[in-house]
Amino acid sequence: AGPNGASANYIKYSCIPEIYLGLNYKNDNLLLRAGVNMLSIKPRVNNGTVKVTDRITTFSPFLYGQYKCGLFSAKVKTVFAEAGEHVNLNGGYGISGVKDDGVSYEYTPTRNSSTWASFMYGKKTQWILFAGYVKNFGTKDDLYGAKDGYAPASNLYFSKNSFSNMNQMWRLTPTVIHNIGKFAIGLEYELTSVQYGDYKTVGDVKYIGANGLAEDNLHWITNNRIQALVKFTF
Repeated sequence: AGPNGASANYIKYSCIPEIYLGLNYKNDNLLLRAGVNMLSIKPRVNNGTVKVTDRITTFSPFLYGQYKCGLFSAKVKTVFAEAGEHVNLNGGYGISGVKDDGVSYEYTPTRNSSTWASFMYGKKTQWILFAGYVKNFGTKDDLYGAKDGYAPASNLYFSKNSFSNMNQMWRLTPTVIHNIGKFAIGLEYELTSVQYGDYKTVGDVKYIGANGLAEDNLHWITNNRIQALVKFTF
């Protein structure tokens, strides 16, 4: 996301590659991972004919654990992402100010936490439970143009496949799969609930909270879904 929509130019003109640093630990039953992702992009390289020094650098740490014992296995992962669009989380960044040169912008990332856990037991009949929670903490600093707790929503660049007015969500998914030779049949129930807020509109201008959150008229929307599975393995 950025001033020109979805584009690879933001990292292309950054000239700094995406960097990942991680640490793994493993024994017979346990696997642990910890890491951090660093991304540095240039949302703009010029303002008309004037060269600008725009840049935003973000860090997204994560923890992962996996445990297996007999027919039981458990996996859990948590990520605290800054501008987490590049790791498929709802996120982005916004303009937080103007630099001393008068044409270059300063930016602030959104902060998003995503945590999930998955538990499975069985072999011929597998019982699975998945639970996840996502929280949007808004931008690290206030957006540019903030006044009386609101800022123009146009100063926030958010991932195109999500909604900047989503504040939090959770999901619970129990599943059962029965294996019969090369056949597998399964049934899954998925319960998802999302909390949204409303934007503030004055005339033709849409406003969001100064911290990048839409917190007016917070409300939950819940979705129920049932899926059936039939699989044959060649």
